[in-house]
Amino acid sequence: MSSLYACSLGLGCTLVLLGCSASPPGGADGDSTAAGGSSSGTTTGAPTTEPEIPTTSASTSDPDTTGTTGTTGTTDTTGSTGTADTTSASTTTAPGSTTLDDDTSSGTGTTAAAVCGDGVVDLGEACDDGNLNDEDACASDCSQAFAVEEMVAGHFHVCVRITGGRVKCWGDNPFGQLGLGDSENRGDEPGEMGAALPYVDLGAGNVVVQLSLGQYHSCARFTDGRVKCWGENYDGKLGLGDIEHRGDEPGEMGDALPFVDLGAGAKVLHLAASGPQTCALLDVGRVKCWGSGINGVLGNGNTLNVGDEPGEMGDALPFIDLGPFEVSSLWKGDAGACAALTAGGVKCWGGWTLTGIGDTEARGDEPGEMGVNLPKMQLGVVEPLSFGFGNIYSCAVFADNNVRCWGFGNDGQLGLGKPAVFGDMPGEMGANLIPVDLDGPAVEIAAGCARLLDGSVKCWGIGARGALGNGSVGNIGNKPGQMGADLPPIDLGPGRTAVQLADRLLGACARLDDGNVKCWGTNERGELGIGDTEHRGDQPGEMGENLPAVQIF
Repeated sequence: MSSLYACSLGLGCTLVLLGCSASPPGGADGDSTAAGGSSSGTTTGAPTTEPEIPTTSASTSDPDTTGTTGTTGTTDTTGSTGTADTTSASTTTAPGSTTLDDDTSSGTGTTAAAVCGDGVVDLGEACDDGNLNDEDACASDCSQAFAVEEMVAGHFHVCVRITGGRVKCWGDNPFGQLGLGDSENRGDEPGEMGAALPYVDLGAGNVVVQLSLGQYHSCARFTDGRVKCWGENYDGKLGLGDIEHRGDEPGEMGDALPFVDLGAGAKVLHLAASGPQTCALLDVGRVKCWGSGINGVLGNGNTLNVGDEPGEMGDALPFIDLGPFEVSSLWKGDAGACAALTAGGVKCWGGWTLTGIGDTEARGDEPGEMGVNLPKMQLGVVEPLSFGFGNIYSCAVFADNNVRCWGFGNDGQLGLGKPAVFGDMPGEMGANLIPVDLDGPAVEIAAGCARLLDGSVKCWGIGARGALGNGSVGNIGNKPGQMGADLPPIDLGPGRTAVQLADRLLGACARLDDGNVKCWGTNERGELGIGDTEHRGDQPGEMGENLPAVQIF
């Protein structure tokens, strides 16, 4: 700029695609036409411990279960990696916290009283960072250490969900997508991150369990299954029955920001925003989408926008017709959306670079194309675990831990070692899809980047502005000798591994095993969160130890 209910280096997206957006650029440049975007799916995060190499298809469990992983897909990959263990004394604390003081005796057989704020973690304290500030990595009463549990990205902004269901966002903000009541970017100047970066006010008592970002908008799902969205709203993607942006002026957030009306008693199991649309998988196993109707992404048999006028949401918003099937997982890219069916198989609608049907026709933009008339994606006998979508291509991680990509790949996006276009003709999908050679099993895909079983990250495709994090701006994957063992992993720092990826337009972010977040690639709007607008990863010596972690607390 990307679940297992599931876009960005194209760069690409994550079912964990990017298509043409109906939204105005709002500061985006011409790179967005060929690069990746942000994708969303039901696998939205990474596990606390790395999973065994899976042999079955994606889980259908509720993404509320922390500790499970995916790209933006059905199982919530926003695991609590990096959080401190609050059930027993431990030396593992959130970044920035202090370590445990084992001396609990006063010498007289009595236990010394814990003093919160003294910088020493005493018995009975989960953390102690030397202050009583509740806005940093330790609660003001030292009862809880805060850590990043989920990381998601739009085209040019990034948000994280923190222990306790609170949210922080940085980067591009012309429409209020950061939710701070103004249109000022954050992270592009010194002194804007850490404790100076406010939490997003989403209303009293609302605990966030999942985040999903579109091109210029942001959405959150709460513990009660309700949803709020804020940011750019030209085509109704916020689902509020108007085209007024939210979050760019004071008094628009918090309790003043309405919940999205999805019908009486509706409970959202997974939220998937990307590009100029938002989709939701409800607890009845069916999907609703709203926003821009371009390319039939809303699956309504037309290209009309939905959610931009009164009377279009709630019970008036139809379920997407996928035939006599319930949905177990949902993924969203800029160019369309995909749903895994409980009966097996995947159906996708929208642009052809996503649908995987073997032609160049969009699906869902004309009557008679959905329901039983919508073919299942031709993916062969191996089930996909998660998806990642770029503007003009799509990728998936399969149960055999291989990544396969289709769509336009003239700049190496398909990772085949040559320019290629796949999926636009019969006989190119399914068993004929060629695995991307990554010299190791993949467990997560974020469009042009993959996380391998050992926690390393490899990226390919368009390299402009350091999008691939390899110290250059050259493309990778369109020439022989660039993939497999010849493709080095990204340097995340000594001993560091990734537990979750998020793709952006011309860049990506990784949540690391130590709880920190690092981002690389384009940085014109402060989306790297390091207090300047210099790209990172486009020159030698900018990665590894030299790439600062985002200061979140």
